[in-house]
Amino acid sequence: MNPDLTYKVVDYDPFGCPIEKAYASITSQREIWLACKIGGDDANRAYNESISLVLKGKLDQSSFLEALQEVIKRHEALRAIFAIDGQQILIQEEIPFSIHTQDISSLDTTTASEYIDQFKREDSLTAFDLESGPLFRMALHKFCPSKHCFTLTIHHIIGDGWSLGVILEDICKIYNAKVQQVTSLLPVVNPLSDYCQQITALESMPEHADTISFWLEKFNHQTEDFSLPIDHIRPELKEYKSERLDFKAPKTQIDQIHTLGKSVGVSLVNTFIIAFELFLSKKSQHQEVVLGIPAAGQSATGLFNLVGHCVNLLPLKSKVDNNTSFRSFLKQRNEEILDCYDHQLFTYSSLLNKLNRKRDLSRTALVPVIFNLDMGMDSLVQFYGLEHELISNPRAFDNFELALNLTNCKDSYQFEWSYRTTLFEKATIVRMMEEFNRLLQTVVSHPETLLRDIYLFDPVKLVHFYEKWNHTEHAYPKNVPFTRLVHAMANQFPTKTAIEFQNQLITYKELEDQSNRFAAFLQSKKFKKGDRIGLFMPRSADMVIGLLGIIKSGVTYIPIDPELPHDRIHHMLMDASAKAIVTTTSIKNIPPAAVQLVFMEDFHRIFETLPNTYQEANIQMNDPVYILYTSGSTGLPKGVQVNHQNLTNLLYSLKDRPGISYSERVLAVTTISFDVAGMELFGPLVAGATVVIADTPTLKDGRLLLKALREKNITRVFSTPATYQMLVQVGWDYPLPLKIISGGEPFQRSLVEKLLPITEEIWNAYGPTETTIQSSLKLIEAPDDFDSIGTPINNTEIYLLDEHRQLVDIGEVGEIYIGGDGIALGYWQKPDLSQERFIPNPFDNTGKLMYKTGDLGKFKANGELMCLGRIDNQVKIRGHRIELGEIEQQINLLEGIMASYVMLQESQQGHKQLVAYVTCTTANTHKEASTISDETQKMWKANIQAKLPEYMLPSHWVVMKQFPLTPNGKIDHKALPLPTSKTLANPTADHPEWSTNEKLVGEIWKKSLQLTHINLDDDFFELGGHSILAVEVMSSLDKKIDTQLPLTTIFKHSTVRAFAALLENREKTEEIRKEWSSLVPIKPDGSKPPIYVIHGVAANITNYYKLIEHVNKDQPIFGLQAKGLNGIDTPNSGLENIAAHYVNEILQHNPEGPYHIGGYSFGGYVAFEMARQLIEKNKALGKLIIFDTSVEPEDEEKVKTGLLEMISKELNKRKVEMQLLVEAPNTFRTTKGRMIKRKAENLLTKIGLQKDRSPYDRAAIIKKIKEINKASMLNYSLRPINADLILFRTRIKLAPVKEEKYYGWAPYVNAIQVIDIDGDHNSMFEPPFVAPFASKLQETLDGIT
Repeated sequence: MNPDLTYKVVDYDPFGCPIEKAYASITSQREIWLACKIGGDDANRAYNESISLVLKGKLDQSSFLEALQEVIKRHEALRAIFAIDGQQILIQEEIPFSIHTQDISSLDTTTASEYIDQFKREDSLTAFDLESGPLFRMALHKFCPSKHCFTLTIHHIIGDGWSLGVILEDICKIYNAKVQQVTSLLPVVNPLSDYCQQITALESMPEHADTISFWLEKFNHQTEDFSLPIDHIRPELKEYKSERLDFKAPKTQIDQIHTLGKSVGVSLVNTFIIAFELFLSKKSQHQEVVLGIPAAGQSATGLFNLVGHCVNLLPLKSKVDNNTSFRSFLKQRNEEILDCYDHQLFTYSSLLNKLNRKRDLSRTALVPVIFNLDMGMDSLVQFYGLEHELISNPRAFDNFELALNLTNCKDSYQFEWSYRTTLFEKATIVRMMEEFNRLLQTVVSHPETLLRDIYLFDPVKLVHFYEKWNHTEHAYPKNVPFTRLVHAMANQFPTKTAIEFQNQLITYKELEDQSNRFAAFLQSKKFKKGDRIGLFMPRSADMVIGLLGIIKSGVTYIPIDPELPHDRIHHMLMDASAKAIVTTTSIKNIPPAAVQLVFMEDFHRIFETLPNTYQEANIQMNDPVYILYTSGSTGLPKGVQVNHQNLTNLLYSLKDRPGISYSERVLAVTTISFDVAGMELFGPLVAGATVVIADTPTLKDGRLLLKALREKNITRVFSTPATYQMLVQVGWDYPLPLKIISGGEPFQRSLVEKLLPITEEIWNAYGPTETTIQSSLKLIEAPDDFDSIGTPINNTEIYLLDEHRQLVDIGEVGEIYIGGDGIALGYWQKPDLSQERFIPNPFDNTGKLMYKTGDLGKFKANGELMCLGRIDNQVKIRGHRIELGEIEQQINLLEGIMASYVMLQESQQGHKQLVAYVTCTTANTHKEASTISDETQKMWKANIQAKLPEYMLPSHWVVMKQFPLTPNGKIDHKALPLPTSKTLANPTADHPEWSTNEKLVGEIWKKSLQLTHINLDDDFFELGGHSILAVEVMSSLDKKIDTQLPLTTIFKHSTVRAFAALLENREKTEEIRKEWSSLVPIKPDGSKPPIYVIHGVAANITNYYKLIEHVNKDQPIFGLQAKGLNGIDTPNSGLENIAAHYVNEILQHNPEGPYHIGGYSFGGYVAFEMARQLIEKNKALGKLIIFDTSVEPEDEEKVKTGLLEMISKELNKRKVEMQLLVEAPNTFRTTKGRMIKRKAENLLTKIGLQKDRSPYDRAAIIKKIKEINKASMLNYSLRPINADLILFRTRIKLAPVKEEKYYGWAPYVNAIQVIDIDGDHNSMFEPPFVAPFASKLQETLDGIT
């Protein structure tokens, strides 16, 4: 010891109150502490446990309040606070605590009840301070002399459900003793410290390792967390906001469940758990379920009179075998659950850590759903002379996505469902309660029922719904091929035009005669019934004549579009064993195939020699009429065989819905290789209407197609949404007497909104090729109908089934299965695939089949069906399952976008990325994609960011004039262009497409950003760049080029291409260098009064560029950077001089004002002095805004006087650092890293291992100016000014602030408005904090706040 020092005992307690004891917290408490620090106040609030007692009778209030105080003294947990690192529990000897009492007897009954409800809501929204305490709240409200309400709220870190029961029992016993004036007989209390010591000791024992191994075996191979279907897109970051719905449970129901459990030796708790596991399995349609069960540590350790956090969350994992009975499942699961109880002394987070799984910040890890029974909490509570009712108060925030709690007060039971409002709708929870009740009723009444036969809905009622839904029987000529129906129309309307193509008109009689003669022509060539012939014709009247003639001859036709790839055509012909191709000599490039060629020209030469009598070739209705090839999973198309009955049923159904009549003129726009062609060609002919065939040029040009609709007096079109989008895009915005049927792809709401005013009818059709073109239909009458595919067409059944092929309830998602008279014969020569997709219809006893579509569906509230897309259309990025349709729906709502198509692509670096292809409402056929401005695309990106989580945001946006279409009229995703960007894969290689300066900039950026690849159009800041790295990049450039540009240059030219282009322009770079000024236009455009923002101590204004995209487009921003940053001018010294220089610059720029002045960090002082000087000059000062600056300079190292002050300041510093570590770990690491780097550089310089930087080095220049600024701040004395001040204050502190309310500014201004913002001193300008910060700044400038 130093003999020169003397030590004196002083009365100083850094904790502010006497500490009775301190001991280490246990793992589960540290988990909660950490969750509260990471998740902030919302996570903290999620741990509020609250109950109320309604006391009826004459309450001795003083005795009751005394009892409360004694309970606080009795249980050390109620006097606990936590150290700032969460590692220690500090028990205070006495806790500064007052019980809230309030007399509300003057209020009427209704108002008093509303008042208490509001009090409880506000209480649930109040977070506890874990370091300062107290960690509980008590309140007593008086309704009237005979009715009181006591509310107890406790933080879960010091208490659990068991603890609440202990507290209530102790309050009751002490109160009863006081009012009866007897000695209270209380059991010996178990202190929290005993429990913590037991658990700590247990964790070092071999048995604990066995416990962890037990749980690891259960979860080691589980890769994805259990999840339930949700109503909303899951937020990228987990949100805690919760609501609770309560449902009364009859005591008889509880007794029945109890009796069922007892019959097989299972407790009431476990019976409920097992039933709820089954419910979750049914609801999720997963056989494997994980359910969280809280287990009380008090009973496990024998410390029954303990108040504390002693609960362990057990992740019970069950596998549901649907072929076993509920009784058997109950017995089997009970053994497994008891085994889990035997291994309950472990912590949930220790399991997560051992599993070493990447945390998904959008989810509650491993256990999103919990079940709990809080029963009997007040079973030993009986207040003398009082009756009580126990109420469990709901949380406003919760850690779990869904929690079901069964509580009781005496014989009154209720289910409490807590749910995340960001995931679930209230109606969903109401339905869950109904479904769980049904399940409970079933297992109680019929415990031997197999699990697969237990339903969450009323099966009788559901079957009745499906029977009514599928009651589609309509009479039609099921034994008549449709060609005979066309023949009847020819007899009825012989002179009416049947086919119109260009200038060619063919009457019904002519069509009938020619098709009959062509059938005879084929028969003369020895083609017979059952043969297969390809029709390879251009769009023409002969194409229709050929189709009808082939069918009448008894031959099966294979429709082939001449524009299909030759390899595909060859495969189709070979696979179908086609005997011939019907074609024309006008097609010069007929694909080679070993089949006979039948030319229409040969037919026309002998036309008149052939008979024109009706031909039918003994057609049977089960004979295939055509084989249509669709895409196959193997990459080769597969042929679907459609028979005559299938086609007759469809065509006859069209007369009913949508109602094709003989007066119609239908424009045929579909390639014959697409099944819709059969509907648009034959449907009108069966009804006596006219088919107008559009030629190939018309199909490819939206302008010609629109012209045809108008000039040909078209009344109906069958096509895809992409075709209608093309028509709107080329200028169709006026009414036409047109009825449209859309199919093949989902409708988009934005398109429906445009089409409704300009059409007579819009029909949305759904149906796979395998069910004959169309299976359901919907007349769209309002924009909200856009996603409905309506109801089944005639003689068609549609079912939604789960993975076990059980009926799915209304509102649930299932796979669409289709039955009825449209079911095709199957796949040509693919019996295994046919057997897999065409399965026996379990709802039909006649042996008919139904088709497994692979599409997901869901019934809307109005009973109509909606198709949710393919089961396999989900993509997965970074562990998130994504429906691409959800992204498209949000993009379609953006201003200026007509339609979108989102697909998953792989970048050149192998990363999965979403690409959004869009067409615009502003584009016309003469405008290319490049006409869409960068500003517009930035607006789209910003708006979509507000709607979708980050993982659902497209990485690239490609604006197109129109989407490429397949011959079927669907979007051709293979023809969509890749996002344009050139990759600098190896900067040392020869890349002629990259200029020298592009390579130079790309190399430097790659090195600073630690990237292996970079693209010409990559943005420095989107790649992870920030202001510190910007200094590094610009310093590196200084050494490579012969000029020095302002640091702000990289913000204005933030892509490799833009920055390199600037370097190419020597005149421009020299102009920038010479015209260097302190005043920098960050965002110069706009009519609002500008704000002038001043740099921090590091002299540059790079942070303010982050505001550009988030303030009003009409708000100008100008920055003031330190003089001397160019390495040429002498820096200003003295804060008054710095301010005067900046004032002169803004007066030259804006002589009249007003002047909004804002300063960040050191710049806050400069802004204050500038305001003083402007006032002295009688200039119009606008808003004076200080960004997170306290009046004590952060960088000043004051002389510390006295040991106590040193200790106190060091404690405060450590506390702030610990909070920073928890709340902003990235900032903590960055700040500490910079400090370590500075110290290391200074040390290396001192010992001569590192040379001082050149005085012209950019970092050296900034360092020099920074030192001048620090000295200027230390020598500056604040003086009051006649102005108000607006203080933006960050929630996270990087250093202690002595006066936290106004940061010490109050003595120097008239008034202060404080605006709290998220983030810390460094991150406030970074995403995600910069957007809300900028929004509040704009509101301030506009005078809104």
